[in-house]
Amino acid sequence: MSETGTIIALVADAEELAVWEPIFTRLEEKLLLVEMIEIPGVIANLRKRGASVSLVMISTRVYPLGYPKLVSQARQLFPDADIMLMCLSTDPPPPLSPLLVDNIRHLLINPVGGPFYDLDTVVSLFNLSIRRLKNGIPLSMADYIRPGTSVHEYRVSSSEQKEELIAELEKTIGGYSQEYEMLRMKGALLADEMLENAFYAAPRDGHFAPLYRKGEKRNMANGENVIFRYGFDGETLALEVTDGWGTLSSEDLFRHLTQHFDKLGVHEEIGGRGLFIIWRFLDTLLIRIDPGKQTVIGGHVRLSTSNFLPEIKGFHIATGP
Repeated sequence: MSETGTIIALVADAEELAVWEPIFTRLEEKLLLVEMIEIPGVIANLRKRGASVSLVMISTRVYPLGYPKLVSQARQLFPDADIMLMCLSTDPPPPLSPLLVDNIRHLLINPVGGPFYDLDTVVSLFNLSIRRLKNGIPLSMADYIRPGTSVHEYRVSSSEQKEELIAELEKTIGGYSQEYEMLRMKGALLADEMLENAFYAAPRDGHFAPLYRKGEKRNMANGENVIFRYGFDGETLALEVTDGWGTLSSEDLFRHLTQHFDKLGVHEEIGGRGLFIIWRFLDTLLIRIDPGKQTVIGGHVRLSTSNFLPEIKGFHIATGP
């Protein structure tokens, strides 16, 4: 009888394994935490048992710089498995260009220590990502706030509603400490960039040229279906904007992020400035693309990390209905 749904996590060596072990021993799903030197024996054992693999998690200490062919080899060995990178926040961020080439769509960051570290929160985030990826279900903003939290939803009919919507979001985030003020600032910036993207970057003609100039006042056409959602549960702000165009491709998204990231900052002359800013200010970027129909751009920011801006953030990108 064959085993199904095995999860493998690949780490560089025993030193890195010791960092990840406190998290992985507490996960809902049992997984194989494997040092690179052990891979041949583990693969042989899986084949002997007839086990299939549903998810391969790879440390950024291993890929892309250490073993640049590892993802393509993993896909040959486990064609039905999804791939997720995992990165320690204390490590140098991985270059994004190889991730574009190898079609990596999932990156999870683990803060290994410091004032913002909370093991229960980290375990919860890993459980969520693993559970959804293993079952083939895209993540959404609602996954990051406590059940029962009010989600405010607005169907946007005019670009002139933007300031009013941002003001409503800011009012939802109560509190007067520096952390609350920073979270309001981040939320306002993120909402602004997400809405601007839906208003001006998403609408394209048959030649993929923008239909509207950035900043021009306009009403939404029938079928655009621009929807703004957000919720705050007292600790986590989650938000997203849906557009009815579906013109963003995962390749273009990665290209935009890579160009700005490789140039160490935001550059006005490079396309995708808003998407890069959104990624940098969220704790995790969530993208769902149904080509030609809709794009959902969102994510979450935690109150306790509102003053924290590491070099790289995590992301989950899904394409399809």
